[in-house]
Amino acid sequence: MHKSLPYEILAAISAIIGAFILVAIYYPLLNPVQFKIDSHQESPSVWYYIFATPFPLVILAVSWYFNRKAQRLKRDEHDQKPSA
Repeated sequence: MHKSLPYEILAAISAIIGAFILVAIYYPLLNPVQFKIDSHQESPSVWYYIFATPFPLVILAVSWYFNRKAQRLKRDEHDQKPSA
């Protein structure tokens, strides 16, 4: 049984969510013309980015942690298999 599979799933899901949120936060900087058309507003202030950026970074750090744990479990499973 692969003990690392749940951690791999959590790592992938949290990486996708974290990346999506990070791009959503920086959308006004990545595509300012489209943002202005979509929202009819000017770009947010610098404080918006300062306070909003840590949230997706924490999610991406959790993803990194789960990925490292999954890789360690895979390595341990591989090392424990008896050589034939």
